[in-house]
Amino acid sequence: MYENYNTTLAIEAKTMIHMMETGILPACAKDLQKYTNCKALVGDREQVYGSIMAGTQKLKEVLSKVPHSIQEEATYYCDVVKPQMVALREVVDTTEGLLESGLYPYPTYEPLVREHCLPDGSCVPLLGGVRVGAPGRHNSCENATGLAVQILSAPGASYLCAPLTMGNCQSEPVQVVVEDCLDRSSTAVWDDATAAKWLPKDVHQRFKECLMTGEPTRESDRAVIAEAMFKWARGLGATDFAHWFFPMRGGGGAVGGCVGAFKMDTMIDLEWSSPEANKPFKATLPADRLFQGETDGSSFPNGGLRVTHSAAAFTTWDRSSPPMIVDKVLRIPCSFVTHTGKCIDDKTPLLRSSDAVHREGLRLLTAMGMAKGAKAIHSFLGWEQEFFVVHAAHFKARPDLVNCGRTLIGALPTRNQQMDLNYFGPVPDRVERLMVILKEEMLKMGSPWRCATMRWPWLSTRCVPSTPCATRQLTATRSSWRSPTGRRAGSGCRCSSTRSPSQASMAAASTPTGPWARTQA
Repeated sequence: MYENYNTTLAIEAKTMIHMMETGILPACAKDLQKYTNCKALVGDREQVYGSIMAGTQKLKEVLSKVPHSIQEEATYYCDVVKPQMVALREVVDTTEGLLESGLYPYPTYEPLVREHCLPDGSCVPLLGGVRVGAPGRHNSCENATGLAVQILSAPGASYLCAPLTMGNCQSEPVQVVVEDCLDRSSTAVWDDATAAKWLPKDVHQRFKECLMTGEPTRESDRAVIAEAMFKWARGLGATDFAHWFFPMRGGGGAVGGCVGAFKMDTMIDLEWSSPEANKPFKATLPADRLFQGETDGSSFPNGGLRVTHSAAAFTTWDRSSPPMIVDKVLRIPCSFVTHTGKCIDDKTPLLRSSDAVHREGLRLLTAMGMAKGAKAIHSFLGWEQEFFVVHAAHFKARPDLVNCGRTLIGALPTRNQQMDLNYFGPVPDRVERLMVILKEEMLKMGSPWRCATMRWPWLSTRCVPSTPCATRQLTATRSSWRSPTGRRAGSGCRCSSTRSPSQASMAAASTPTGPWARTQA
């Protein structure tokens, strides 16, 4: 935790200095030049702008005196560096209201949080429940003009399209069967229903019993499961597989900080039975590589902390979380531990806690004479994933969002969170298109979004994956975070896992210096 805290504050402080020296201060100089012949209108600009320069120099000075002891360094960042960042921010936020419009070098909160609400002209409603020109929203058919027509329909509904007349040409009636996201739900996840279809009944039953007792899966059953899963995945177009784990990344809220990690392998292996020295390869999913893997763990929880000879780490399939197919890759949710068994991920502590609840819970029930037939106790948590959506162009134009995942400077807009339109407001078109894509992908992976709400003024979007036990809920929640960061391109949006300014914490154990404060999923 000390390493993560220190790294986060160092990145934020250096980013803040960079923004001052390359953006804010040059803008202040240009603004002052406009008052050369009109000193009466300068007001207190010279004093405020000078305070920015002085505050930046002081921040650079305190950064140069950071102690080397890791605990002392954390205390110094909390008690010395962060207060100076707060003081500098206050002056910069005042400056935002003094600079001539157009001189402020970064997108302000006004366009960050309100531009989504403007119509973008990408969706034109027509009569009869048909929309034109809204890519990605619904299934589409293309007519003779090359214009995509979006058909809105009930699940599985079929429509007989009327003949399309163009001059002397008339098309034949076409029967169109339209599916929606509910029809494709759970089609890309190896859940219990899928396993029951592909596995022999006895193998499936023994696998479920192992889940209940925690016993390892038999070697013979592993081979059968791997072969069945390989055929199922190949039928859906998968060419690779990856052990998907959730390392202790920590650090700042930059994009990717909450996303799982994986090492992708092609579904091939050498044909060891061949007598040739240069063994040919074949398409397969080896059972030993399905259930366990080995990789480099030296960079977690922070880069290069352990010596090379103990850098190895191991991944093990969390059998309570079913594999899923994403972008033609079979993702296998895993725990991630060192060669000594120490956890360096977010999932292993949850798995061990679930085991403890199971073990001690059964003891308690037995002592109380209750639920005598109980074989297992499962933990259920109501997690949700919250993320902010901002325009991709604005995101790229702000070094603090790119490097830190949150804003380090910025005055609150005039219309902030004072009105009752803040919650459950209308979803802007761009955000709605993004949410449609995400919902469909989550449904395919067997992790449905039970509900999604809009905290309108700050474009804070909440989704609640509806999954059973806590271990799978973690996988679903991290999937929901992976999805917006990976699928945002089609909507022109970027996502950040943050809190709104009113919720920003200034406690000693937190890293924020103002809006927005990063929060773990």
